[in-house]
Amino acid sequence: ACGLAVIGTNVPGIREVIINGKNGILVPVDSPALRKSIQTLLADKLFCQRLGKNARKNILENNSIENAVTKEFSVYKKLMAD
Repeated sequence: ACGLAVIGTNVPGIREVIINGKNGILVPVDSPALRKSIQTLLADKLFCQRLGKNARKNILENNSIENAVTKEFSVYKKLMAD
């Protein structure tokens, strides 16, 4: 949500948030892949900025506190109606 590019390991929970190459970089759980991704971000500032911009947009649209409260409220309303 800070508008920064992220690198995450390709594990459950992370892979549902990061879309590789769109809003972050997913890497296998190994240090050479992590090193390569860090080098990629350092070498390509435009790519880094694009990932950060897309990451912020994704979080605000899908995981903001307002969005979470709205979804939770919807569940409560549905439960109360049953």
